[in-house]
Amino acid sequence: MDRRQATTCSDSWWKRVPLLVAFVGAVGLSFVLAAEAQGQAAPPESSSGSSSVSPSDHEEDEGGEGHHDEDDEFLFTEDGRALKDVVKRVYFSLSARMRGEYLENSRDFDDSFDDDNDFITNRFTIGIGAELAGNTGLFLELQNNSIWGDDSKFLNLDLTDDDDIKVYQGYFEARDVNGSGLGFKIGRQELVYGTEFLLGDSDFGAGLSHDVVKGTMQTGNLTIDAWWGKLIENDQTNPNNEDVSFAGIYSTFANDEGDSGFDLYWLNVHDRRSGAARGSSGVEDKRHTIGGRVFAEAGPFSFNSELAWQFGDHGPMDHNIKAFGWENNVLIGFEDSAIDPEIELGYTLATGDQNPDDSADNTFNPIFQDRHPRYGLSDRITASNAHIITAKGSIEVCEGARAGVGGYLFYAHRTKDQTAPSEFRPDASSGGSNVIGQELDLFLNMQLTENVSAQFAWAHFFPGGYVRNRFDSKDPSDRIYLNLILGL
Repeated sequence: MDRRQATTCSDSWWKRVPLLVAFVGAVGLSFVLAAEAQGQAAPPESSSGSSSVSPSDHEEDEGGEGHHDEDDEFLFTEDGRALKDVVKRVYFSLSARMRGEYLENSRDFDDSFDDDNDFITNRFTIGIGAELAGNTGLFLELQNNSIWGDDSKFLNLDLTDDDDIKVYQGYFEARDVNGSGLGFKIGRQELVYGTEFLLGDSDFGAGLSHDVVKGTMQTGNLTIDAWWGKLIENDQTNPNNEDVSFAGIYSTFANDEGDSGFDLYWLNVHDRRSGAARGSSGVEDKRHTIGGRVFAEAGPFSFNSELAWQFGDHGPMDHNIKAFGWENNVLIGFEDSAIDPEIELGYTLATGDQNPDDSADNTFNPIFQDRHPRYGLSDRITASNAHIITAKGSIEVCEGARAGVGGYLFYAHRTKDQTAPSEFRPDASSGGSNVIGQELDLFLNMQLTENVSAQFAWAHFFPGGYVRNRFDSKDPSDRIYLNLILGL
């Protein structure tokens, strides 16, 4: 599945009306719940330096019974309670990211053709939230993604028509309802779990959020989330209901420190779109994923292992989905050392499909995996039809600066898979080498100020025989970038 589907917004304004109506409704509901929660408690008695306000106080104000001036209408609720007793806290969030990139030979792996490219991208977010009485709250976050020169006024040039502001998150939530440990969150929100092997926020890219209704139960060290939502509303008037829905249950049990425990989950993506709408020959994809993760920390060692199994039906002949993905990582850190060295080793296996003509679909789909910097800084590979071996190391060169190197080996699990790895033109007609390539990364991470960080990185990719079979060339490619982030 294309991860961008979940954030694709229609340019038709009327398709945004349901989201806006839902958010406005949530605003009203939150104030009702907050008012009811506040109304159950008696108003505090007056004391030196503070005073409570009751409806009768307003009736005796200058101007006569029931008089409210403009300031009163803002500072007090309709029944005369102070607004500050309903709105406990208002907070803001702000982030800005600017990244300059240079790509060389990244499209065809052939030095004889000039396909070098350089560009600068932006991502800005601004949010406002309110914590209300009764353990309720609201949050709204707007986002802009753009490319320098894309919305240029010069010659009225606009290449992608995406330089606008959209609702990235907008939700109403209630926490620990009546002390039960139950809560819910309704609206557009991020779903980030575990190491983001299957559920991430794509924060290095355009961001990823979902329109869902989510319930939460927390008891002791156990947390269970369950949700259902729409990834794509294809057409409100479409009689065939060719939508894409997303449901899941994710549970986590962790120790008091939160560094050791396990996750169990079930995810379901149901793509009802026709082949033409999806850009493929399939008719429908009903994919279930069940999985678990174990994580632990002991001394300088941190360990993570996650296994996910997928089943369901795919395509016009209802091919049986039988696929799995397995990711393992070990991190070794020496905090007591002057240079604070860290070493990370990993292995990932994601199955592929060797025979596209049989009745089975064995290609693992990582759904909403956050790929950066998971399998190298070039972002060429996801966990689909691949063996991936990783080795990274870094040291602290000075306060606020960390330098490191990473090495990656990529192999195709099945050489005749038609769909993955998608970056390298999978072709069912050719077999041959399963060596996709190797990658060498160099990076420098810097904390410039309390709120500003930067990363300078170079990723060099050495294509293997698998790439040569598909491009008739395997010249190396490069990605160089400088990433600046402001976060408040």
